[in-house]
Amino acid sequence: MATTRIWIFLLAVSMCNLCVTNANTSGARITLTSKALNYVSGLVVPLLEKELSELNIADISDKAKVKVIGKIEYSVKNIRITAFSIKSLTVSSSTAGITLELSDILLETKCDWKYKKWGVSDHGRAEIDIKHAAIKLTVLISKSSDGHPVLKVTKCEPNIPSLSVDLHGGASWFYKLFHNKMEDSLKKRLVSLLCDKAHVVDSKWNAKISSYPLRKEINQFTVTYGLLRDPEFTSTHIHFDLEGGVFPSVNDDVSTPPVQLPDVSSTDKMIYLLLTPKLFGSAITAAIQSGVLHHRVTPDMLPKDSMLKLNTLFFKSTVPMLFKSFPNMGVVLDVTINRHDEIFIDPAGIHVTLLGDILFQVIQSDDTTVDAFSIKMTVQSTLQVDVVHTADVPTVVLETENLKIQFGGLSSSIGDFDTAPLEHALNGMSQFLLVPIINEYGRKGYAIPNVDNVKFVDPSVTVLQNCAQIGMDIVYS
Repeated sequence: MATTRIWIFLLAVSMCNLCVTNANTSGARITLTSKALNYVSGLVVPLLEKELSELNIADISDKAKVKVIGKIEYSVKNIRITAFSIKSLTVSSSTAGITLELSDILLETKCDWKYKKWGVSDHGRAEIDIKHAAIKLTVLISKSSDGHPVLKVTKCEPNIPSLSVDLHGGASWFYKLFHNKMEDSLKKRLVSLLCDKAHVVDSKWNAKISSYPLRKEINQFTVTYGLLRDPEFTSTHIHFDLEGGVFPSVNDDVSTPPVQLPDVSSTDKMIYLLLTPKLFGSAITAAIQSGVLHHRVTPDMLPKDSMLKLNTLFFKSTVPMLFKSFPNMGVVLDVTINRHDEIFIDPAGIHVTLLGDILFQVIQSDDTTVDAFSIKMTVQSTLQVDVVHTADVPTVVLETENLKIQFGGLSSSIGDFDTAPLEHALNGMSQFLLVPIINEYGRKGYAIPNVDNVKFVDPSVTVLQNCAQIGMDIVYS
């Protein structure tokens, strides 16, 4: 079971970079590097030893043809494994899939034997020893209809160079006549058994993996990461293309065109996670639908020493009609982001265009508010991405230092006016108004959840063309 959990983790992070040149529509990509496979190979040996030492070896009944005396019927029963060890295991990848090579395998068993000829039978005990055996398995991973990874052992190549059978009891001169035939029969049975066991194991893993959820609750959102297509294999990486959607968006139509992801060949980390414009667009849409990007800025929210004052006197020079209609009254700014426009990523950061409205309300003497005017706006910002540890879990956070506001249509109850002076003033004040709103949301971040007994450690982030790349190592306990 522990072995299964390790491979489920590798497949389900299933929780990092596909070296391709074609356009890609996934929200995220995960790549396992050769460093991850080497780490796993060191963990798997004791787990495989335990799992394989519990093999149930069925009784063997066969016939041996001996010169002069003809066929002898014999059987080997109650085969019990008394020792099992694997000296080394290497795990590698290629275009054919994942290759596991177990070498220098030792297997020792005890059993009971019996033979019968001419109505005469004899029996006794035996030890069966295998030394320096090896098994080479090739495993391919594909996508199921619902997006889960599916394992299949495509090739099994066991090699048992020597097998010795030490028989005790009975007439030794007689059973020595078919001793070699018995060894050959046992070797064939064990070779078949090892490959049968490999196919049983992949069936168990598939049953376990198929129940693994493809959605994860993070904060108030749901992140989806089912496979979009079959994984691709190279000699140094295994690449998983994920759906990478963020909800509560329903049938989310994120306006992000297909992008070309960079050819990233680094193996410094065990896992690389690529976050594409589609994922960030989906996250913004989810935030809009949940109301996160709707803020009311009231006068008491500003620091007392702030240069910005939310009252009609402060806006007298930019919107004279506001002061004329409501002299010396407080102002509330109701900021709503309605949707996002184009999102693109380059080494300078994540460039986001947001569309929304800013509503100016005036606080009356009875503390009620009245709408003064509303302006449609376009907000452009460049976000910086980082990874921090929150509650021992890597969390992707976003921040911006500045943004640009452009005004659109005006809807006013105080009459038409030129919005250019106000646009210029709000761009200067955006550091106090909109930047804190965006950063408050961005700093909450999206946690990268640990999987079972596996933790992600030592995260680092690099922003590349069309994606943000997060590299991490893993620790299994």
